[in-house]
Amino acid sequence: GDGMILDLCKKLGATSFLFGVNGQAYADAAKFRAAGVEPLVQSWTGDAYAAIDLLAREGPVRARELMLSCGRVEPMP
Repeated sequence: GDGMILDLCKKLGATSFLFGVNGQAYADAAKFRAAGVEPLVQSWTGDAYAAIDLLAREGPVRARELMLSCGRVEPMP
């Protein structure tokens, strides 16, 4: 479920969490919002290995910028 993700978000003081498109199938958006964490969904279609390679080559800040530019990010319904 989504309990561990929400617990981690709260411990880290996160105000949002970026799910992949399949996150809508298991995440309870209302529970996240009630905890002050906005659940977002990204329609990025790259593969996991490309994301790991990008992170290793570009570092976390630039990798995040590039990944967010590769698809739409919308609030979870």
